[in-house]
Amino acid sequence: MSRQRIVILGLSVLAYSIFLLNGTATIGGVLLIVLSILCAWILYTNLTNITHIEESNPQFDIMKSSIRFCVVLLILGVIAAMLVHFQIIKTEKQEKWIAAIFVIVIMIGLGYYTLNIPFNQHIGLRLPWTVLDEEVWFVANHLLGYLSIPLSIMYLIAIPLCNDFDKLTLCIMIAWIGLPAIASLIKMFLKAKY
Repeated sequence: MSRQRIVILGLSVLAYSIFLLNGTATIGGVLLIVLSILCAWILYTNLTNITHIEESNPQFDIMKSSIRFCVVLLILGVIAAMLVHFQIIKTEKQEKWIAAIFVIVIMIGLGYYTLNIPFNQHIGLRLPWTVLDEEVWFVANHLLGYLSIPLSIMYLIAIPLCNDFDKLTLCIMIAWIGLPAIASLIKMFLKAKY
């Protein structure tokens, strides 16, 4: 394991430990965000060493772009949390729509990246059976990407019609991650059988 991976792992464990063990959610949250951005910066600056993909590879730019996307999502999440905390967003309906937009941006953004990133063990839908085999990884990540827009549209249409926003969001996320997980697991079993 490279030194950068150990540092990222250590910072991640430290960040989540501080967040979970800290008595004040605000201080723990700020430290979690700072350490998460630091981990992303280390990954971003050492991507070649960590993933063993050369900078000349066209997929290298996609991987760097996906890291930038995740950092932007983190920052937008912080801004949304601050808007709610300082009561700039006051109603539950406003909170619901902010959360829904955030979920849709995550689904479409990550769906785009999963269709474009090369096989690797670091970015994408990482399941025990997908990180070891390129074909199985391909099935999981491409299905995740192809489901992103249809499920986002279904989610957007269902929000005003559904009384329980949390259950709706949970069902959409389970479908978005669960269907590719099941399809890739079936692919792995079929591949092992033949």
